[in-house]
Amino acid sequence: KNGNLCTVMTHTPQQAIESINHEQIREKFLNADWPGACRKCRDAELIGGSSLRTLHLANKHWQGGAIEILGLDLRLGNFCNARCVFCGPTNSTGWYADHVALRGELHFFGDLRTKISLRPGTDGQLTHDSNALNWWRYSQSWKNLQCADVGLLDITFSGGEPLLINEHLAFLEQLVTSNQSSKINITYKTNLSILPVHATAIWQRFKSVKFVASIDGINDAFSYLRYPLHWQDFLENISLLKQASQGAYILEMGLTLGAVTLLEMASTCEWINNNWPGTNIVVNNVQFPQILQLGVLPKAVRARAAERIKLLPTRYSDKILPYLMSSRSSPISVDQLKSFLDNLDKIRNTNWTCALPELSMALSL
Repeated sequence: KNGNLCTVMTHTPQQAIESINHEQIREKFLNADWPGACRKCRDAELIGGSSLRTLHLANKHWQGGAIEILGLDLRLGNFCNARCVFCGPTNSTGWYADHVALRGELHFFGDLRTKISLRPGTDGQLTHDSNALNWWRYSQSWKNLQCADVGLLDITFSGGEPLLINEHLAFLEQLVTSNQSSKINITYKTNLSILPVHATAIWQRFKSVKFVASIDGINDAFSYLRYPLHWQDFLENISLLKQASQGAYILEMGLTLGAVTLLEMASTCEWINNNWPGTNIVVNNVQFPQILQLGVLPKAVRARAAERIKLLPTRYSDKILPYLMSSRSSPISVDQLKSFLDNLDKIRNTNWTCALPELSMALSL
């Protein structure tokens, strides 16, 4: 209320929701007016897709009355071991060197368009000094979060790669100690490149643990899109997860939908259906970088992809088609997309035309 920015390092979640900004947001919703910060959920719902908002509404946690913290969506910075083609430095530390090589800029923009400068670290790798991205390193952040543990029902961890961040396990242990864990559902949005088996003793004390495993292609396409991760490692970790849980964990597949992944969606969903029947998918539509949005692909390519996706089981097609059918043609050209992928290949010594042959053929017509 004094004009200072609320962060998890300086304020508790309760203090944040009691702030003037949150009061204004609630007032807008009561007047059927979407706040600007909620644009992504609004756009997803307008085309028939799902959003974080509809997920919480479906769970029917809040029944009215006093405002209390029922869920936490914790983005554990951008520390990540992957450099996914459709990602960037805002969400992955692995992208720093590629970003500088591609754009020639020793900075990038984080949340709220905050400019974050890059510099060489003591290990020779590029790093930054943003407290906002490194909030999880500070004990005070976790102490502030503990103030919200009484009414918690859901916690979502994402990143970066959340399973690389050991600090979050101490927070979970605190929830076990305070006898809150048995009513809390945990969700990890993860590339599943690492599976900290030592955490299973903690996870067993929670009501449920869900892993939304990122997958946008299979075989060589997976390894290219989720560079430098490997398809075989992904398969092994899924098997390890199944063995470690003995059916106690929930597995979902997270698909990123964009220009470089669209033509992999059908084969990926077919693989999921054949190997993990009944597994739910969660679809994330690429918004940034704009050069990798669906609309960059020619309309005819998107139409052919839609016809193939319509043949999938509805639990898959119903999640993908709303984004695809509502995509608008972009002013960015196919040649610009191909140039971006070619330049990235030169940096990484990869080959998109070999890894993504359907896309290569579609863009050559």
